[in-house]
Amino acid sequence: MQTLKLTKKYEKYPEYKDSGVEWLGMIPKDWKHKKLKSFFSLSNEKVAENPGITTILSVSGYRGVEIRKNVETFDGQMPSENVDTYRIVRKNQLVVNTMWLNFTGLGVSNYEGYVSPAYRSYNISKEIIPEYVNHLMRSNIYVQKYSSLLYGMRPNSLQVKPYDFEKIEILYPSIEEQTKIAKYLDEKTALIDQIIEKKKKQIELIREKRAVVINYAVTKGLDPKVEFVESGVEWIGTIPKNWELKKVKYLAKVIPSNIDKLTVENEETVRLCNYVDVYKNEKITIGLVSNLMVASATANQIKKFTLKKDDVIITKDSEVPDDIGIPTYVPETLVGVVCGYHLAMLRPTHVNGEYLFRYLQSNPTKVQFFMSANGLTRYAISVGDIGNLLVAVPPEEEQVEIQNKLENQIKLNNDVVRHVEISINKLKEFKLSLISNVVTGKIKV
Repeated sequence: MQTLKLTKKYEKYPEYKDSGVEWLGMIPKDWKHKKLKSFFSLSNEKVAENPGITTILSVSGYRGVEIRKNVETFDGQMPSENVDTYRIVRKNQLVVNTMWLNFTGLGVSNYEGYVSPAYRSYNISKEIIPEYVNHLMRSNIYVQKYSSLLYGMRPNSLQVKPYDFEKIEILYPSIEEQTKIAKYLDEKTALIDQIIEKKKKQIELIREKRAVVINYAVTKGLDPKVEFVESGVEWIGTIPKNWELKKVKYLAKVIPSNIDKLTVENEETVRLCNYVDVYKNEKITIGLVSNLMVASATANQIKKFTLKKDDVIITKDSEVPDDIGIPTYVPETLVGVVCGYHLAMLRPTHVNGEYLFRYLQSNPTKVQFFMSANGLTRYAISVGDIGNLLVAVPPEEEQVEIQNKLENQIKLNNDVVRHVEISINKLKEFKLSLISNVVTGKIKV
């Protein structure tokens, strides 16, 4: 695998000058800059004028302009039946979403299609090549500039006024230099992206191996010499002879939460363990409490839904069935922390909580919840579905032994994943740094 480092081997331009623009700083002597409106003209083509164009496009912060794969949603909303006012995008036009500019909500399109009226599309002057524009305007220094221009009353409705956007200074070297920069960055960023994808696949393989380890441990145990018998359940298969199949409702109390995210006067302030907290964390610990959102709850809700040692919390509905039944474990009682809406607490009565948590991560659980899930645009499992989940239950001592063994193996597994994720983040940082340094002339290619 090729090594990528930002080192002194990169050349600088022979001479620099003050750009006269504070946020651009020093630039190569032969480079120029003009306001964006000097290079870009707004395109006002509408779908009504070009009914033959049917491809829906959107802008991804990471990937730029792309074909929208989920045609049922558009900008977070269902597209109207009449899309006549939607904007046409031509190949090599700059597509901009002024509400997401601080998250790289723009890019040069490689496709022909249409976008929501919330977007703007610009024709690009022949003085500046589209490939250079794409790297320049998605670079860190420009994203920081967009962020400085944001306005609005609410965090989720901030945007950059088109007038302010069109006054932004655009750096432009000669066409020859632009071509060299675009070619260099296309090659280097493609290489970095390839390495990142390989590392992501490595993580997928590690997680697949972890799943195999969990599945085997919670259905076959740790002793390969033990006598096995048919469980009578197709997706569980054989289990050790001294194990039992029991439904969750005989092993734990199932407690669905009804606490929303609102803060209501005369209710007590709490920290709320939400869907995303469960989805992203294998354990809810004291170290995570300060990151949980603040909400309020009644005294009865606090009494009922406070997170207690050995609780297991699962997601009970989602937009996709695969995300139902994702568990997390609570290793210690967390006073002032309650379980939020769209989740259910499983409070063990006749099973080791950590063992139950690991069993809920297994394929037999995923299969049964998938079969139980109902819905069209949103999927859910009921309290009854959760209570009827079949669990392969070993003797109590063996539950602890299995859990301890899994804990050690999974910790090693998670450490490897974390190491690879750190490597991916460094590559992403390097990519952004490289682009910014090249398009602003800090280094010469």
